[in-house]
Amino acid sequence: MAVLTPSMHTVAGTSSEKPGLYEKLNTQWHKPALLIFMAIVILHWGEHLFQAYQVYVMHWPRPKALGMLGLLYPWLVTSETMHYAYALIMLIGLWVLRKGFTGVAYTWWMVSFWIQFWHHIEHFVLLYQATTGFMRRCRIVFCRYGFRELSFICSTTPLFLFRWSLQCTTTCTRPRGKCST
Repeated sequence: MAVLTPSMHTVAGTSSEKPGLYEKLNTQWHKPALLIFMAIVILHWGEHLFQAYQVYVMHWPRPKALGMLGLLYPWLVTSETMHYAYALIMLIGLWVLRKGFTGVAYTWWMVSFWIQFWHHIEHFVLLYQATTGFMRRCRIVFCRYGFRELSFICSTTPLFLFRWSLQCTTTCTRPRGKCST
């Protein structure tokens, strides 16, 4: 009848469990994880900016404006696979790394998460349209080129603004190594 659960081991003080990946990503590995995440964000942003440059400065037709990687691997953009993957990875990163923040930093991180959630939905709709051929000519507002970029910029701006205000290191004096502004 006596069944031991992990919480019972912890209470008894006999737990030899080491912190898991999730715990480490939000404490001792938080700063390196944020730097890797920031690189992914910058790559995603670069794709959008490069594509916008092709459309608005070089006056390429929208179907020919494929972004940086799209010029080398056109199927990534024509299928929307690459942009959806970026959006999904960013959404997962925002969710996984959220516990490493407290206070105002946490609030802004979650603002970025919810805006990115919307951006992810936009890319999912585009991926669905590209793979099914449904609604070839996009008439709904959130699929229009400029609006997608605006929502992406809105989702990443809080990350850049508050990233520089964080004072988190592996020897952080805050509880559990959390970051705050």
